[in-house]
Amino acid sequence: MIFNKTKSFITGAFLILFFLSNAQESKRLYLKDRLHDVTREKPVRVIPGEGTRTAPPSDAIILFDGSNLDAWKPGNFKIIDNSYMVAGKGGLSSKQEFGDMQMHIEWRVNDTLKVKGQKGCNSGIYIMGKFEVQILESFVNETYADGQAGAIYGQFPPLVNASTPQGNWNSYDIIFKAPVYENGKMKEKACITVLHNGVLVQNNQVYEGPTLYRKVTSYPDNLPAKGPIYLQYHNDPVEYRNIWVRETTEQKQANKVDWKNPFPKDGLGTVYTTSEEENELGNKHFEVKENSIEVLKKWKGKKAPFAIITTNKEYSNFNLELEYKWGERKFEPRDEAKRDAGILFHVQGKKEVWPTSLECQIQEDDTADLWVIKGPKVTVVEKDGNEKVLDSKIKAYQQNVKYANYEIEGWNAVRVEVRGSKSAKFFVNGHLVNEIKNFFHENGKPLSKGNICLQAEGAELTYRNVRIQELK
Repeated sequence: MIFNKTKSFITGAFLILFFLSNAQESKRLYLKDRLHDVTREKPVRVIPGEGTRTAPPSDAIILFDGSNLDAWKPGNFKIIDNSYMVAGKGGLSSKQEFGDMQMHIEWRVNDTLKVKGQKGCNSGIYIMGKFEVQILESFVNETYADGQAGAIYGQFPPLVNASTPQGNWNSYDIIFKAPVYENGKMKEKACITVLHNGVLVQNNQVYEGPTLYRKVTSYPDNLPAKGPIYLQYHNDPVEYRNIWVRETTEQKQANKVDWKNPFPKDGLGTVYTTSEEENELGNKHFEVKENSIEVLKKWKGKKAPFAIITTNKEYSNFNLELEYKWGERKFEPRDEAKRDAGILFHVQGKKEVWPTSLECQIQEDDTADLWVIKGPKVTVVEKDGNEKVLDSKIKAYQQNVKYANYEIEGWNAVRVEVRGSKSAKFFVNGHLVNEIKNFFHENGKPLSKGNICLQAEGAELTYRNVRIQELK
């Protein structure tokens, strides 16, 4: 994904700026006598670096990913091409309410629109339904400083103008701290940090009160602790995509369950299986180390038969986690194909390269695709909630493609959650990408347990931090 470096930079910079900015509240003056004053000094323009799209972290609440408007109350926003939505009359309010939070949102003013000042390009994000961050075409479009993109509307202009040209996407990364009330009185003002296209434009800046138009604001005697996110419709069809929120309350780990390595260094508890004998060069597919399993790292020659390494023990209810990273080399017969491997579970019968089993595939651009192999039947839960049955008794290899691709360069983290014959979920870098339920043997009995295997299919790679958490 082309925005991963940008994502890492923004995430790192975001955290640093957040902690630094918390050291001291912003001391910018609230110029009550210059609200919406067109003669007020404008922020200098800064050209942001490339990349505005940031994938949501694993604990994010997805408000809009292009697929539906389920997270919002009924409104007149329209989805286009399963990608973005266009603002419509009445605005749009989130069903869930938020207080302290981290938010990411991307927006665009279509380059076919005629803009002038506050007209043709105007919208806003109202946090808790009351505290606005302004949205406006501001690359060359002139308006009052406290009403341009990135402004705390009617209160504080952005520190700089980090807008992209009209027609290009913009992003806001926001950390918001809700106001604190005690006994019906405001104790702490709301404050916000905003990165516009990765550039800091509001640095832990306080709100002097809820957003008002052409009026000096102040705090009421009381406010709810949380409120909805409201996307304003200001008569202009501003476009939105990729909206997610993280509530910034402390999260504590649930009751601890020990993790164990199902493939220990000494090889005990594992069975080593290949599709044919290792050749006379002494090649080995797998080298089990202290905290990793190297695959084809020392292989000699151009050809490498496929292989699996499998546990002796059977598992039923468990969480399995591992990380993997591709190496450079590929071997015949897959030297021209994608790098490929896999995690097999509920393995039955003969321990061959493709045994009767369920697979979470490990493959370039296809990690966490599901394969149902040689007999089992499962029900797939699709991204939209619809269900379908895959029966490998009818066709020996049945596939279900993942919801989305979250594989990145370097190390990737995979988690497989299995609950006997009831369900399994596949996660890549924290994102749920496949879900199945109701597993049956080809004889119709529930498929509730089996061995676990890791595959080698002609590509050099390393598995590390392989661990399993058995559940009751």
